[in-house]
Amino acid sequence: EALAELQKQQSSEQGAIQSKLDEATKQVDAEFRKADTESNKLRSDAEKQAEAEKKKAEDDDGWWGWVKDAANVIAEALDKITSFISDLFQKAQEAINNIVTAARDFAISVIDSATSWVKDKLNAFKGWLQTAVNDLLSDRFPKLAEALNSVIDKAFATLNSALDIISDGVKAARNEQSVEL
Repeated sequence: EALAELQKQQSSEQGAIQSKLDEATKQVDAEFRKADTESNKLRSDAEKQAEAEKKKAEDDDGWWGWVKDAANVIAEALDKITSFISDLFQKAQEAINNIVTAARDFAISVIDSATSWVKDKLNAFKGWLQTAVNDLLSDRFPKLAEALNSVIDKAFATLNSALDIISDGVKAARNEQSVEL
Protein backbone atom coordinates (compact mmCIF):
# COMPACT_ATOMS: atom_id res chain seq x y z
CA GLU A 1 0.00 0.00 0.00
CA ALA A 2 2.78 2.39 0.70
CA LEU A 3 4.16 1.49 -2.66
CA ALA A 4 0.83 2.19 -4.26
CA GLU A 5 0.60 5.44 -2.40
CA LEU A 6 4.13 6.29 -3.50
CA GLN A 7 3.33 5.39 -7.06
CA LYS A 8 0.14 7.42 -6.87
CA GLN A 9 2.02 10.40 -5.43
CA GLN A 10 4.76 9.94 -7.98
CA SER A 11 2.25 9.75 -10.79
CA SER A 12 0.43 12.80 -9.49
CA GLU A 13 3.67 14.72 -9.23
CA GLN A 14 4.76 13.53 -12.64
CA GLY A 15 1.41 14.65 -14.03
CA ALA A 16 1.76 18.08 -12.41
CA ILE A 17 5.32 18.33 -13.66
CA GLN A 18 4.33 17.19 -17.11
CA SER A 19 1.42 19.62 -17.08
CA LYS A 20 3.78 22.39 -16.02
CA LEU A 21 6.27 21.32 -18.70
CA ASP A 22 3.52 21.21 -21.32
CA GLU A 23 2.29 24.62 -20.24
CA ALA A 24 5.85 26.01 -20.30
CA THR A 25 6.42 24.39 -23.69
CA LYS A 26 3.23 25.98 -24.98
CA GLN A 27 4.32 29.36 -23.59
CA VAL A 28 7.83 28.97 -25.07
CA ASP A 29 6.35 27.87 -28.41
CA ALA A 30 3.95 30.81 -28.32
CA GLU A 31 6.84 33.17 -27.55
CA PHE A 32 8.92 31.66 -30.39
CA ARG A 33 5.97 31.97 -32.79
CA LYS A 34 5.48 35.56 -31.63
CA ALA A 35 9.22 36.26 -32.05
CA ASP A 36 9.19 34.52 -35.42
CA THR A 37 6.17 36.58 -36.51
CA GLU A 38 7.80 39.78 -35.29
CA SER A 39 11.14 38.93 -36.92
CA ASN A 40 9.37 38.07 -40.18
CA LYS A 41 7.53 41.38 -39.98
CA LEU A 42 10.80 43.24 -39.26
CA ARG A 43 12.55 41.38 -42.10
CA SER A 44 9.65 42.13 -44.43
CA ASP A 45 9.64 45.79 -43.38
CA ALA A 46 13.41 45.99 -43.85
CA GLU A 47 13.11 44.40 -47.29
CA LYS A 48 10.35 46.86 -48.21
CA GLN A 49 12.45 49.75 -46.91
CA ALA A 50 15.51 48.50 -48.81
CA GLU A 51 13.42 48.18 -51.96
CA ALA A 52 12.05 51.69 -51.42
CA GLU A 53 15.59 53.02 -50.87
CA LYS A 54 16.75 51.20 -53.98
CA LYS A 55 13.93 52.75 -55.98
CA LYS A 56 14.65 56.12 -54.45
CA ALA A 57 18.33 55.75 -55.34
CA GLU A 58 17.36 54.98 -58.92
CA ASP A 59 15.25 58.12 -59.16
CA ASP A 60 16.85 61.51 -59.91
CA ASP A 61 15.58 62.80 -56.58
CA GLY A 62 17.41 60.01 -54.82
CA TRP A 63 21.03 59.37 -54.09
CA TRP A 64 22.08 59.03 -57.74
CA GLY A 65 20.24 62.24 -58.51
CA TRP A 66 22.17 63.86 -55.71
CA VAL A 67 25.38 62.46 -57.17
CA LYS A 68 24.44 63.83 -60.60
CA ASP A 69 23.55 67.18 -59.03
CA ALA A 70 26.84 67.15 -57.15
CA ALA A 71 28.68 66.35 -60.38
CA ASN A 72 26.87 69.24 -62.07
CA VAL A 73 27.70 71.55 -59.18
CA ILE A 74 31.34 70.45 -59.33
CA ALA A 75 31.39 70.95 -63.11
CA GLU A 76 29.83 74.40 -62.72
CA ALA A 77 32.31 75.22 -59.96
CA LEU A 78 35.20 74.08 -62.16
CA ASP A 79 33.82 76.16 -65.04
CA LYS A 80 33.55 79.17 -62.75
CA ILE A 81 37.05 78.62 -61.38
CA THR A 82 38.42 78.14 -64.90
CA SER A 83 36.59 81.25 -66.06
CA PHE A 84 37.83 83.19 -63.02
CA ILE A 85 41.42 82.06 -63.61
CA SER A 86 41.10 82.83 -67.32
CA ASP A 87 39.65 86.28 -66.57
CA LEU A 88 42.33 86.85 -63.94
CA PHE A 89 45.04 85.77 -66.37
CA GLN A 90 43.57 87.97 -69.11
CA LYS A 91 43.36 90.95 -66.75
CA ALA A 92 46.90 90.29 -65.55
CA GLN A 93 48.05 90.05 -69.15
CA GLU A 94 46.26 93.32 -69.97
CA ALA A 95 47.83 94.96 -66.90
CA ILE A 96 51.26 93.66 -67.90
CA ASN A 97 50.71 94.88 -71.46
CA ASN A 98 49.62 98.27 -70.10
CA ILE A 99 52.70 98.41 -67.88
CA VAL A 100 54.95 97.39 -70.77
CA THR A 101 53.24 99.92 -73.05
CA ALA A 102 53.54 102.62 -70.41
CA ALA A 103 57.20 101.73 -69.84
CA ARG A 104 57.83 101.68 -73.59
CA ASP A 105 56.02 105.01 -74.03
CA PHE A 106 57.95 106.46 -71.10
CA ALA A 107 61.25 105.15 -72.51
CA ILE A 108 60.39 106.63 -75.91
CA SER A 109 59.54 109.98 -74.31
CA VAL A 110 62.81 109.89 -72.34
CA ILE A 111 64.72 109.05 -75.54
CA ASP A 112 62.89 111.84 -77.42
CA SER A 113 63.57 114.29 -74.58
CA ALA A 114 67.23 113.30 -74.43
CA THR A 115 67.53 113.60 -78.21
CA SER A 116 65.86 117.00 -78.14
CA TRP A 117 68.08 118.14 -75.28
CA VAL A 118 71.24 116.98 -77.11
CA LYS A 119 70.07 118.71 -80.31
CA ASP A 120 69.39 121.92 -78.37
CA LYS A 121 72.87 121.75 -76.84
CA LEU A 122 74.42 121.04 -80.25
CA ASN A 123 72.48 123.95 -81.78
CA ALA A 124 73.63 126.21 -78.95
CA PHE A 125 77.21 125.07 -79.52
CA LYS A 126 76.78 125.53 -83.28
CA GLY A 127 75.52 129.07 -82.66
CA TRP A 128 78.43 129.82 -80.34
CA LEU A 129 80.93 128.30 -82.83
CA GLN A 130 79.54 130.25 -85.79
CA THR A 131 79.58 133.44 -83.74
CA ALA A 132 83.20 132.79 -82.81
CA VAL A 133 84.13 132.11 -86.48
CA ASN A 134 82.34 135.31 -87.55
CA ASP A 135 83.94 137.39 -84.81
CA LEU A 136 87.38 136.12 -85.71
CA LEU A 137 87.22 135.91 -89.48
CA SER A 138 84.34 137.86 -91.01
CA ASP A 139 86.15 141.23 -91.02
CA ARG A 140 89.39 140.01 -92.55
CA PHE A 141 88.33 136.85 -94.35
CA PRO A 142 84.58 137.04 -95.01
CA LYS A 143 84.57 134.28 -97.64
CA LEU A 144 86.48 131.94 -95.32
CA ALA A 145 84.07 132.70 -92.47
CA GLU A 146 81.16 131.98 -94.81
CA ALA A 147 82.74 128.72 -96.01
CA LEU A 148 83.47 127.60 -92.42
CA ASN A 149 79.91 128.45 -91.35
CA SER A 150 78.61 126.37 -94.25
CA VAL A 151 80.81 123.44 -93.15
CA ILE A 152 79.58 123.89 -89.57
CA ASP A 153 75.93 123.86 -90.80
CA LYS A 154 76.54 120.66 -92.78
CA ALA A 155 78.42 119.01 -89.88
CA PHE A 156 75.63 119.84 -87.44
CA ALA A 157 72.95 118.72 -89.93
CA THR A 158 74.81 115.40 -90.19
CA LEU A 159 75.00 115.23 -86.36
CA ASN A 160 71.25 115.91 -86.12
CA SER A 161 70.54 113.16 -88.68
CA ALA A 162 72.85 110.79 -86.83
CA LEU A 163 71.06 111.61 -83.55
CA ASP A 164 67.68 110.90 -85.19
CA ILE A 165 68.97 107.55 -86.52
CA ILE A 166 70.43 106.62 -83.12
CA SER A 167 67.27 107.72 -81.33
CA ASP A 168 65.06 105.69 -83.70
CA GLY A 169 67.38 102.67 -83.30
CA VAL A 170 67.26 102.89 -79.50
CA LYS A 171 63.45 103.25 -79.59
CA ALA A 172 63.15 100.26 -81.93
CA ALA A 173 65.39 98.20 -79.65
CA ARG A 174 63.27 99.27 -76.66
CA ASN A 175 60.10 98.20 -78.50
CA GLU A 176 61.58 94.80 -79.33
CA GLN A 177 62.61 94.27 -75.70
CA SER A 178 59.14 95.20 -74.47
CA VAL A 179 57.54 92.78 -76.93
CA GLU A 180 59.76 89.96 -75.62
CA LEU A 181 58.61 90.68 -72.07
